[in-house]
Amino acid sequence: MARFEYDASQLDGDIVTRLKVAHDVTTNQAFEQILAQASERLAEYFRGELQVLGLNDTGQLIDSVKPTDTKTSKDGAKYRDVYPQGNREKDGRSKVVKNATVGFAHEYGVHRAPPNESTPAQHWMSNTVDNVAEEILNIIQQGVEEILKKEIGG
Repeated sequence: MARFEYDASQLDGDIVTRLKVAHDVTTNQAFEQILAQASERLAEYFRGELQVLGLNDTGQLIDSVKPTDTKTSKDGAKYRDVYPQGNREKDGRSKVVKNATVGFAHEYGVHRAPPNESTPAQHWMSNTVDNVAEEILNIIQQGVEEILKKEIGG
């Protein structure tokens, strides 16, 4: 699972000062829209990486990757998780398999004793986050700056 929380300390000093002057920007409905935009962009990257790695035999894993609704942490930070959600179609299996379990298996790998086939680690989530974190944070930062311009001018 990938989670993007936005920490205002990542902004430059002038922006931080303006944040302190403004009312709590993260309670603003526009901020939730920024999180929605950033998390959907991350989901697109995850789906693309799964496709590139050929982890699309049924399409269920790729189709299941999406952001959650906006949540609030215990310390008040707004966030959205992005991960494979829901259950897989049974395809003759007697047991329900979660898409998150399949995503985890492809991320970290699963070792099985012969004659069963092991699943190699693909690191599709961690590699994607490493490659696009700056872009996702820029989406959030630019959105916060726009909110500030509207809220307090500048």
